[in-house]
Amino acid sequence: MLSITIPQCYAVTKNYDIKISKFKGSIYGGDTEWIAEWFYTQYQPLADNVIFHIRGDFHVTYPNPPHLSVKIEYPDGSLSEWLHISVDEYGKGYIQDMAIAGQKKSSIKTQKNRKRRKGKKGKKGKKTRIKK
Repeated sequence: MLSITIPQCYAVTKNYDIKISKFKGSIYGGDTEWIAEWFYTQYQPLADNVIFHIRGDFHVTYPNPPHLSVKIEYPDGSLSEWLHISVDEYGKGYIQDMAIAGQKKSSIKTQKNRKRRKGKKGKKGKKTRIKK
């Protein structure tokens, strides 16, 4: 006799709670089921009984598309970092790669700092050296 292993799909009930807080004058008022679906199918399918903390409403961090800031609280009390979750054209959630947005900001800061270090104009309009 021969045997074969067949993967099977079945529905599993997962529990979660939502805590929404106001941030910079905005608060999320939309559907939250897509967040739980993303989390339990894509991010941590073995987890259960989590709390999703949503901060503010959808916002944009250039050059990324609009996203929600979500932190996950696990049953043991531990917390994830703030995750930036967007919705694709099919209504499914995904995590944004915020490294791109972070690179843009840090390179702008570096350019500004370099300009400041070059020197200041004194009272008579002459450049004076800044002592470190």
